[in-house]
Amino acid sequence: MKAISLYQPHASGVANGCKLWETRPKPMPRTLVGRRVAIQASLRCTWRERASFDWLMEDLESRLRFEDQLEHGDFDCLPFGAIVCTALFVNYCATEQIVAVGLTGLELLWGNYDAGRFAWEMHDVVRLTTPVPMKFHQGVNEIQLPESALADHTAAQLAEF
Repeated sequence: MKAISLYQPHASGVANGCKLWETRPKPMPRTLVGRRVAIQASLRCTWRERASFDWLMEDLESRLRFEDQLEHGDFDCLPFGAIVCTALFVNYCATEQIVAVGLTGLELLWGNYDAGRFAWEMHDVVRLTTPVPMKFHQGVNEIQLPESALADHTAAQLAEF
């Protein structure tokens, strides 16, 4: 299956339902449109990601969605270098289009909707019960998830791989 890497806390933001649009400087590759994609929490972490986590956790809705994962709101409790969920990648559009239609306050917190960027739409997110340790390069990767990681997926979702 295809997989992409996101920095934390954004990978867990997808897994926890805070982030349904991935914003990037490039359009979604055609190989991802209409496919279920694994989301990996990058092994790498910088001060910027750590600071954004502290800022995002000031939002009550975000904090509640992370509640079962965090011990004392600690960034280091998040998984790194592991697949945390899968999502159906539906479509993409220019960020100017999505902002014109309207986004929830939560979505605005979790993405960079500056002009000239692209928003990749995700639906039907399935958080893995246990993150699967896996390392790979940035960009789109081809991976094999173990059968045990797919237990939370329905037959219809498995057909989307």
